[in-house]
Amino acid sequence: MYKIRMPEFLSPSAIKIFESDLEDYAVKYLLQKRPPRMPQTEPMAVGSAFDAYVKSYLHYNLFGNYGPEGRYRLDRIFEEQVEPHNRDYAKQAGRHCFSEYQSRGALADLMTELQKAIGPPRFEFSISGTIRLDEYEAPLLGKPDCYFTNDQGVRVVYDWKVNGYCSNR
Repeated sequence: MYKIRMPEFLSPSAIKIFESDLEDYAVKYLLQKRPPRMPQTEPMAVGSAFDAYVKSYLHYNLFGNYGPEGRYRLDRIFEEQVEPHNRDYAKQAGRHCFSEYQSRGALADLMTELQKAIGPPRFEFSISGTIRLDEYEAPLLGKPDCYFTNDQGVRVVYDWKVNGYCSNR
């Protein structure tokens, strides 16, 4: 018989897997002895590379530096997030996605929004809370790509995706 554990928290990713494949959710989040994590795929690596390009650009252009100890230097974020077997492919693909994001004006729009923000935007951090339904509680944890309060006082969370970049369509 399998021994199960109580998850410490729910994340948006875990909830999505729960909704789409209950068995996969159980294997990834409930078993005490879980299988090793799947190696990073090319689509995952492209998303991580794009994330590195965007965060490095934003931090430098908003604050004039790459953060304490160069935390937001492109090469540093890239190497932390992209597994070695994907780096050659992901570096080019991530740069291409970033270039398209920039050329279509999305990056400029985001910069404008961030420059008007109340207080500095935050990158690379965890946010947690609890939701309640009747007598039940569920702890939540998320790791947004960018978080800030806009000029109207609304909290904004960005979680960049490059869905479809590696697809055949």
